[in-house]
Amino acid sequence: MPLRSLLVMTSHPSNIDILAPSSSELLNIVTQFTVDLGTMTDLTTLGSRIIQELCRAITTTHGTLFLLDREHECYRRVSMVGPAVSMFTPPTLAVNHPLPQYLLTTRRIITQVDSVEELQETDAGAGARAAMKSMQASHVVPHLIKGRLIAFSLLGTALPIGGDTVLTRSLLTALAQAATNALDTIVLYEDLHRSHTLIKRTDRLKSLETIAGGFAHEIRNPLTSIKTFIQLAPQRKDDPQFIQEFSKVVLDDVYRIEGLIQEILAYARYMEAKLKHEDFNDIVHS
Repeated sequence: MPLRSLLVMTSHPSNIDILAPSSSELLNIVTQFTVDLGTMTDLTTLGSRIIQELCRAITTTHGTLFLLDREHECYRRVSMVGPAVSMFTPPTLAVNHPLPQYLLTTRRIITQVDSVEELQETDAGAGARAAMKSMQASHVVPHLIKGRLIAFSLLGTALPIGGDTVLTRSLLTALAQAATNALDTIVLYEDLHRSHTLIKRTDRLKSLETIAGGFAHEIRNPLTSIKTFIQLAPQRKDDPQFIQEFSKVVLDDVYRIEGLIQEILAYARYMEAKLKHEDFNDIVHS
């Protein structure tokens, strides 16, 4: 099953706090962020919270979170901050795009500052720098788990503020790691849920295969009586007792076939069983 697309936009730049945190605030910011993520079980809400906090960390008004879509072999844009982000960030990036490929190579946050000196050294580096420029990103934050790039965040140009850039970089790194852990947990949970759904579906298909054999057997008997009536009716059309009694038998058999069909359709539609009172004498007689 394809992975579902998420889109969260903050249309007012004022939602991003542009004040750089002091050293005494760093621990509280990271702790609160980690606690917030731990309470979120919805990927939409989680993605929105992550990209907003990363943008706040470097005091930028726009950013985008891309999440790995393994089924389609791409990274999908899942959350955005900023009113015009969709204009310069594509909805998807292929897994072999220079930007994620370079992140897998460097395994660290890359910025426009080091792009001029370092990103030109390889084809992937040059492509990553070009991608950052076209998407107006000053920082690209990888979200790596056990060597897998499960997501990455593109952060816009930081606003000019005073403050310790080393502390800001440390804050961004800590927030990125907390975000990575939360994303990995959510993705694993969704993968597990998807696997359970597929197992249940497989079990139902096996059950339907068994039911189909029983259905063929159950429907053969009433069809035989219907066929017999049709064959005998022309010869005994003047026998009212035969026509009356056999007509009732045939009608009951038609209802029986309809009931079997409804049971099959109900099972296939995951409907709840409907219980009702029946007289065993009537069933045995039938």
